[in-house]
Amino acid sequence: MKLIIENFQSLEGVNKLEFRPGVTIVVGASNSGKTAIFRALRGLILNYISSSKAREYVTHYKDYTKVGLQLDDKNTFNWIKDDKSTTYETIDENDNLQTFEKAGNDDLE
Repeated sequence: MKLIIENFQSLEGVNKLEFRPGVTIVVGASNSGKTAIFRALRGLILNYISSSKAREYVTHYKDYTKVGLQLDDKNTFNWIKDDKSTTYETIDENDNLQTFEKAGNDDLE
């Protein structure tokens, strides 16, 4: 399983983390992006970043942040956030793309 984080807080560009069976430990120097990884994952799973706060999380003068979870070689789930909307994408084993807009209130903070 891979976590792919793009333009999220201190994580500029595309960053990939691969999780293997067993325990995963995230270590690094202070202010290196450890907390950003968990905030990005929380955003993906819970949509826990409000539209009004999105600009605080989208970094390096980009227009959006994108967090993806590649479950295997065939299936991917993406969360795309900008200051106007939240979009979810699923890509299946046949490269079929489905896009969903977030419905309801996403101001959970």
